[in-house]
Parts: sequence; structure tokens; C-alpha cells
Amino acid sequence: MYEREGFVKAGVLPDWMRHNNAYFDRIYMVYDPCGRKARKRG
Repeated sequence: MYEREGFVKAGVLPDWMRHNNAYFDRIYMVYDPCGRKARKRG
């Protein structure tokens, strides 16, 4: 849903939160009104 509205994934914190003995990632999204893809740093 977010990507359809113009957001792109900027980063992920793996195993950020535990709930009912399952771990969930934290995904950071940023708005990209021009439709460019996020650049990966290397």
C-alpha cells in the first residue's frame, strides 16, 4: 500500500520487536514524490 502511494523502503532493523515469541522487522519508508528508487549505499 505504501509503495503504491509513492513511498520507498529506506532501511530495515531486523528482529526489532518480539511479540508472542515471534520477531518482527522495523521497516523505514520515505516519501519519494518523483518516483525515483532509493539508492543503496555500498
